Amino acid sequence: MKNNFQKLWKKKKLPMINGLCKSDGTFYKLEDGKLIKTAIPIKKYDISHVYINAQIEHQGTTYFCGEGSWGDDGFLVALKDNTISWLFSGDLNPLEKLWIEDENIHVLNNCKVEWVIPLAEPEKALVSERLESL
Repeated sequence: MKNNFQKLWKKKKLPMINGLCKSDGTFYKLEDGKLIKTAIPIKKYDISHVYINAQIEHQGTTYFCGEGSWGDDGFLVALKDNTISWLFSGDLNPLEKLWIEDENIHVLNNCKVEWVIPLAEPEKALVSERLESL
């Protein structure tokens, strides 16, 4: 994962994997708003040009969120020392805002759906609706 995704990132592209992949290759498939660990490695995925909408730095890691080239794609990628630590991408809709609160990264898409992702364990991400007042 690491080398392929890293090469794509340098070209402003990422795979839309409909889940989360860690640098060790562990893959969590996105199903019904939850991430489920799977033993099936990622073999096939769509490659999308990506557009960064926001970024934030926290304790030596930079987080980027944005959108892909197909309209319903979104991504959140964590980079430490310019190397991808983990990637969360797929049919998330464009991710537009992110912030850190209580050791969680929060990311909001264009439909006002918020993902709350623990920094230490991104595979425990939760989805929740945001109020329209944001």
